Amino acid sequence: MKKNRIITVVLVLAVITGLCLTGCSGMGRTKQEVHRDHYNTVQHQLWQMQDDVDAVFMLDRPNRLSEKIVR
Repeated sequence: MKKNRIITVVLVLAVITGLCLTGCSGMGRTKQEVHRDHYNTVQHQLWQMQDDVDAVFMLDRPNRLSEKIVR
């Protein structure tokens, strides 16, 4: 009885491991599509980082200085 339980647990773990190791191979995406998605993700993160830097240095707000005198 104990041997059957061990075999069952080992088989279940093997099936779960096999399913997890297949990854995204079944999605049918080409190498170029994956590369394009990675590139777009990195670009998006760089834009967000630039927005954060602009917010720290207050470059994201309009300037109060004007060429004309405002009273």
